[in-house]
Amino acid sequence: MDTNTSARADPWSTLAATAGNGAFQHASQEMVRDAMDFLASRLAANAETLRAACACGSVTDLAALQQRWSADVMQAYLEAGLRATEKAMRLAALPVPAPQGEAAAASEPPAPTQLARGRRGRHEDQDAA
Repeated sequence: MDTNTSARADPWSTLAATAGNGAFQHASQEMVRDAMDFLASRLAANAETLRAACACGSVTDLAALQQRWSADVMQAYLEAGLRATEKAMRLAALPVPAPQGEAAAASEPPAPTQLARGRRGRHEDQDAA
């Protein structure tokens, strides 16, 4: 592993490593806990649905069970997605400290001429030469 590249910190690492930024750590841990809780609840619901499917006496009962399961899954994913989005928005609203040292140089945006040059095709570069 190149030690020079590991010295460069991306903004998330800089934010996480900033002293006194317990809000970031708390919010990210809460998001992980919510994801694990969601997975556990979906696994339990799926297991219950499979048990109920084994007890179905007809294809009609099985189709009704599948319809209820599908609606439950969509509702659960919608609610989990909304909660995750709200938490991500709160996390994104946390102040980001300014990068220091080498990380600051690496995070500077490219000059407009570099952007324009990068957007041109090779044929335009050859025409300009």
